[in-house]
Amino acid sequence: MSYAAWKTATDDAGIGMARRRFVAWLDEHVADPTLREDLLILLTRVASTLAGAGVERVLVDVSTEADRIDLRVRSQGGLWPPALVAEVAAAATQAASVLASELDVAVDASGFRTTTAALPAVDVLAAGTERVLVALRGVSAAALAGLPAMEVLAHVAASARVLVDADVATVVLPDDDHVVTAIADGHLAEELEGMREPRLESVAAQIMTTGRTLVVDPEDEYEPGVLVPLWGEGAPIGTLTVGRRRGGRAFDAHDAALLSALATHASLVVQRAEDRHRIEELARVVEREALAEGLREKVITRLFEIGLAVDAVRSRLDGAPGERLAVVSQDIDELVADIRRQIFGP
Repeated sequence: MSYAAWKTATDDAGIGMARRRFVAWLDEHVADPTLREDLLILLTRVASTLAGAGVERVLVDVSTEADRIDLRVRSQGGLWPPALVAEVAAAATQAASVLASELDVAVDASGFRTTTAALPAVDVLAAGTERVLVALRGVSAAALAGLPAMEVLAHVAASARVLVDADVATVVLPDDDHVVTAIADGHLAEELEGMREPRLESVAAQIMTTGRTLVVDPEDEYEPGVLVPLWGEGAPIGTLTVGRRRGGRAFDAHDAALLSALATHASLVVQRAEDRHRIEELARVVEREALAEGLREKVITRLFEIGLAVDAVRSRLDGAPGERLAVVSQDIDELVADIRRQIFGP
């Protein structure tokens, strides 16, 4: 099966639609929930890396080969340059290193490819009892793989939906005096994503204010649902919601506890991923400043040497040539002074 419409993260709507088609394919063809999550994390990491390199659209081919899954990513524009190959290889290798599944990763000019190990037989009952661990591990792996915060939240929504057997899951975030459904997974996801609602009229906004979990009773003429807060640094920063179609089984306290644990875990790993990103950005800024200062010192030294050479030549010249060199020497002195003021202050 080929997903030619898969867009990278430069187009949130495009990657969201393609992601849902890929998830649907995985649900149909891969019984192991851990492997499903790992393949999705790896593909999303590759797509995000390509987006950062300016690649706006890729072709994704996924197929079953005997008892293995073969996943390929390639560009419509032809072969990848060596720099892009190296960047994708580094990102994919990092992502694969934190995943539980055995995934062989290969990247060359023709694109990216991963092939799974032989698919194990899955004990359905055992898989059901491990859903919580799979959900928590998947969210952690997505963050450790270096995915952007919004992609990690997409994994949170997908994991929440599977965890409590819901029809739909969303992540609602604040946006000035409104809230917006930033992530939707499952039933009516395309219609829900991007929906805005005034904060004063939103139940999800109330959850962000109170920090309390809410179980929606279907007897109140609403579809069954659970809303739990996503926490930032000491305060809710969003709301994770799950729901079932009207007439579906009601959620209970056990479901709410599972979702609350997932939301708490997700909040921690997202916060740590953002902290790590800020630290890496700060390290890059410090490194650039150190390089710039070294370069400025080198420039000052070189200008000083040139000024001495100009003075030496000027001392041997009379008339207009000597006067012009005197002006040049003065300009050099002023330039050196300006650079020093930029470095050390007035």
